[in-house]
Amino acid sequence: MIITSNKINVAASGNDIVAKFIRKIRLEHSMTGSELAKLLKISQQQISRYERGINKMSLGQVLELLIVLDIPLGKFYKYLNAELHQRYPDSELISFDSDLGIHHAHPSDGHSYGKVW
Repeated sequence: MIITSNKINVAASGNDIVAKFIRKIRLEHSMTGSELAKLLKISQQQISRYERGINKMSLGQVLELLIVLDIPLGKFYKYLNAELHQRYPDSELISFDSDLGIHHAHPSDGHSYGKVW
């Protein structure tokens, strides 16, 4: 999902955030790049490229990573949300409710337009 507004385009930041998330998750699981690569059936060099942001993971690849490592999807969304808010503190791009449903907020009118799913 690319989130844009008239003030910012966060697609590039989103790619950086995914790269950081991959490395964070790998380290949390005390895995080497080679070990993660073996689980995902890709090369260690590809893991390195993902972590450095040289290559970008598709949503399907991110979901595969989450499934293989038994990571709840909500953990990824919380991380994404926190990173976006850290990078863009004055923007209310995404907010989460208690059941982790995503709501789009439009800063210009402050109105929530409901869940994406």
